[in-house]
Amino acid sequence: MKMLRIIGGLSGLACTVLGTVMTFYSTYLSRRFSWSVNAISDLGVDPDAAVVFNSSIIATGILFIVFVAGLYSGVAVGRWGKAGVLSLFLGGVSLALAGVFTVAYVPHHIIVASGYFILVPLGITFIGSSRAAGFVSENVRVVSLISGPSSIIALIVTLPVLNTLGIRVGFAVPEMAESMILSAWTVFMSLKMLYARD
Repeated sequence: MKMLRIIGGLSGLACTVLGTVMTFYSTYLSRRFSWSVNAISDLGVDPDAAVVFNSSIIATGILFIVFVAGLYSGVAVGRWGKAGVLSLFLGGVSLALAGVFTVAYVPHHIIVASGYFILVPLGITFIGSSRAAGFVSENVRVVSLISGPSSIIALIVTLPVLNTLGIRVGFAVPEMAESMILSAWTVFMSLKMLYARD
């Protein structure tokens, strides 16, 4: 269990770095992508960036699943904890599949992309709603109950708020805003796992 926890913690750190760095690198490679027009998923069919972007999304999803596996023993306590782990796992699967079913495959892409952006925040919120046990300290509960809902709110309100302020942005901006919150939570939990005492 200790080894799985360590591997999971390292995978959590790795998936956040890989996903973030390679997404920005893909926008650099693309000659067509614009933060003011596009969604991040558009990179999946971009001739200049598709291979790098899709492969990194698949790898990030797989690493996230390993992170969830390491997280399981420490948070799957009670109904809410188990529901949280299941939701996170399905969110990771959805993320990996988003690199396979690009926007060229509708409605498959919409289903898997929505799965990631909805299921991971729900999983985090469920963990925040679970009772304190294992990795789920009171601090973890508070951080989770803030991170889960705020990531969904960021996805929903960022675009209309910025457009109202006269700042034109594409859907990539709220997608990235949510992803950054989810990544911050993943790093937080990964460090908890790595430094947890047996």
